[in-house]
Amino acid sequence: MTADTDRPRNLGVTQVRFARPTDRLDEVVRFYIEGLGLRELYRFENHVGYGGRQVVLVPRPVF
Repeated sequence: MTADTDRPRNLGVTQVRFARPTDRLDEVVRFYIEGLGLRELYRFENHVGYGGRQVVLVPRPVF
């Protein structure tokens, strides 16, 4: 059983964005990817002294 197969088909989310400062980035990203089933879109390092990742909810077909 994975987060992707457990997600309701009619979720209805179009886009949500938020930023969260943390000194545990790898753990936070692992939660969103492995725990919630999001996918990493891109990552950046050393941008005005910090790094980050953008994760996305990948849409799936509704039958």
